[in-house]
Amino acid sequence: MSPFAIKLQCYLRIAGIPYETRRPNLLKAPKGKVPYVALDGKLIGDSQCIIAALVEKYGDRVDHWLCPEQRALAQVARHALEEWGYFLGLHGRWVDPGGWEVLRPAFVRATGVPAFLMPLIRRRVVGMLHAQGAGRHAPEEIHRMGIETWSALATLLGEKPYFLGEQVSSIDAVLFAFTTAYTVFPHDSPPRQFVLGRSNLIAHRDRLQQRYFSAAS
Repeated sequence: MSPFAIKLQCYLRIAGIPYETRRPNLLKAPKGKVPYVALDGKLIGDSQCIIAALVEKYGDRVDHWLCPEQRALAQVARHALEEWGYFLGLHGRWVDPGGWEVLRPAFVRATGVPAFLMPLIRRRVVGMLHAQGAGRHAPEEIHRMGIETWSALATLLGEKPYFLGEQVSSIDAVLFAFTTAYTVFPHDSPPRQFVLGRSNLIAHRDRLQQRYFSAAS
C-alpha cells in the first residue's frame, strides 16, 4: 500500500531494530498518513523523520560508513524516487481507472477506511496531484517520465550488489521499497514493465527480500 512503509520496515531490519506492526489509524497519524511510529511514547510521522529519530536514539547503524560523496548521491537518488517517482506511481494507482479499481478494495482492507469515503479521498488525491504537477500530464507523458526516472536509477545501480557498492545502506531500503511497490501492484503500466525488464533492479529487490524478509532472516 505504501512504499514508505516498506522502506521503513526494510531500514529497521537492516539496522537490527526490533519493531511491531499494527493496523494504522489515520486519525491518529501525526501527519495524516502512513507510516507513523510510537517511539518512547511519542508518535512520529514521515519515514525520513522516523529514521532521523531512530538514528538519534540508536546511533547510525546503517549509513555510518558513507563518505560525503556517497551521502550526496544517496540523497539525490532518494529524492528522485520519493519526490518524483512516488507521485508518478500515485497517479497510476489513484487516477488511472484500472489502477483505481485494484487500489480501492485493497485500501479499504488495509486501512479500515469506510468504502463510501473512497471517492472523496480519491478526489483529494487527484487535487493534490494536480497542485503538485504530476496530475497535469497526459498518461503517455507520465509513463515516459516514470521510465526516464527508473532508467537513471538502473544505470546508477549497474551490476553492483547494492546501490553504493558492496555494502548495504539506507538508499537500498528506498530502492527496494519502490521497486517492490511498482512490481507487486497488480495493474500493468509501461513503467512497471520497464522495471520488470531491468534484471539488475529485480536482482536488487530479490537480494534484499532474501536477506531481510525471508523466513530465515
